[in-house]
Amino acid sequence: MELLDRYLEAVRKQLPWERQDDIIAELRANLESQLEDRQEEVGHPLTPDEAKAWVGQLPAPRMMAARYRPQQALIGPALFPTYWFIVRMVAMWVFVLAVIENAVRLGTHAWSAAAIPVAIISVIGIVLANVAAVTLVFAVIEYAGVHYPGRFPQIAKITGNWDLNDLPRIEPVKGEHKRTFGLAVTDAIIHALLLVWILLLPRYPVLILGPGLFAIDALPYTYAPILADFYWAVVIFSVVHLVWKLVDLYTGAWMGERRLQHFTVKLLGMIPLAIALRAPGHLWIVLKDPAAEFAKYGTQLAQINEAIYLGLRMVLAIVVITFVLELGKLWLVSFRRRVVRAH
Repeated sequence: MELLDRYLEAVRKQLPWERQDDIIAELRANLESQLEDRQEEVGHPLTPDEAKAWVGQLPAPRMMAARYRPQQALIGPALFPTYWFIVRMVAMWVFVLAVIENAVRLGTHAWSAAAIPVAIISVIGIVLANVAAVTLVFAVIEYAGVHYPGRFPQIAKITGNWDLNDLPRIEPVKGEHKRTFGLAVTDAIIHALLLVWILLLPRYPVLILGPGLFAIDALPYTYAPILADFYWAVVIFSVVHLVWKLVDLYTGAWMGERRLQHFTVKLLGMIPLAIALRAPGHLWIVLKDPAAEFAKYGTQLAQINEAIYLGLRMVLAIVVITFVLELGKLWLVSFRRRVVRAH
């Protein structure tokens, strides 16, 4: 029954991730048994309206999930999912606002290095104070609901009432798009053409600069020797990448997940950037005739190289952060699978 599947999906979202599959399997078996009993009572499969009525009389998804959550000492399992959602949102936004507020204060007043730890402690204190306030509010609600249910029926409405229309939709499972041999060959050809284009650049710089090449030739600047090292690092990286793809085609490894290749290529891609950042004196652009033109163009040259330096650092930082995040995501997925199998 689609409606039951949607109900179970809503329950799943409220469960601890490490036990979701086991709990949903057990709950599905119990509910399907109850459904069969109900159909035997009425003597026929439930009509759509009867199915809605039957699912609608089940506890709210978060109330059903609460039965499988550990009991909270201060906030009961019925309110805990809502509390946990709100406290995370409050903590995040208060943290952002507190950081901005302290940064502005440090930037507009005279400060020393000793002011930074004070600002950090201030941010932590503000976040903890707001989390404590939210916790206190929910603790009062929990206490009132448990000890004075007759006086506070609104609490029962908050935790117990629910709407079938709020159930999540079940997305149809799409067929897995497997990588074809033709796509793998096309990928290798594209990388080969890219390598040829890179190899032609020193002889035909117009391939990258276009018509702007003639304007650049008229400028008093030229490339520093470090860019040659950067160029050959890119060439070696491209050759290794292409050879790896050709080996995959020959051995049939192109059909696999290729995670090792993916992360190795990302790691190797950082080497040319690291080489460029090691430019002596942070000079990537130099004057064609330093003795005659430094007085006129020296300041402008320094600004150009400073901009290149900041740009390279930003690019390398983005690449490193992306690499670390992908590794962390892969490790987290692997860890979750191990925990689920262990249970």
